[in-house]
Amino acid sequence: MTLIEVIDAARKVLKDKLDPARSFPDNTSSFLEDGEMTTWYNYSQLETQGLLGQTFESWFTTSTSVDIVAEQEEYAMPADILRVIRVEDITNSSAPMEILPIGLNDKDKMTRGMYYDKSGISDFGYYAIKGNNFIIRPRPIVTRASAIKVYYSKMAPASTSATTCSILPNQYHELLMWGVVENGLIKQESTAEAMAVVLGRRNRLVKNMMDSGEQRQVQRPRQVKRHKRR
Repeated sequence: MTLIEVIDAARKVLKDKLDPARSFPDNTSSFLEDGEMTTWYNYSQLETQGLLGQTFESWFTTSTSVDIVAEQEEYAMPADILRVIRVEDITNSSAPMEILPIGLNDKDKMTRGMYYDKSGISDFGYYAIKGNNFIIRPRPIVTRASAIKVYYSKMAPASTSATTCSILPNQYHELLMWGVVENGLIKQESTAEAMAVVLGRRNRLVKNMMDSGEQRQVQRPRQVKRHKRR
């Protein structure tokens, strides 16, 4: 569903319909404006993504490459990052090596003398997260373009255009509509009974979403034994 389709579906429930062919956003409604409903849509999208990510995290997985600069230890995370999934040294693209996460308090314990692959495949062993940056350990001594690949869950971008579709799976867009309806009822100061009906419907959809996520991959991932580096 596009943004305007979600908003118009919510308007029908809230009995505040506008012409579907209107110029968007139309803020001339006597009660509910397109602009504020778009804000509620984006709030609902982030809330739904947070729930969906518990069972469908791979849906939002993407990756980006990072250039490494000699003697530079901090590198900016992607602006749309929700959580880091995996970081790899891809200097040798045919044999990428995982860069292991460490706590920020341990960053200065990871010196080049403690970890160094003498084969020359990898010069980076560990990373720590500091605010919106990565810290690489040991401190890089080489400059390499696209030396590191970061796999991460990305945040659903905010929608502003009428024809924008959420990156959430299509079958769960109804949840976005009920999120908008919930906020509309709050503004309308609706009865507790009306709120209970909407929340009940929304909670059933959330449960169905979580259950379907658990069943999406019938063959469960295997645990892979990690080999110690020498």
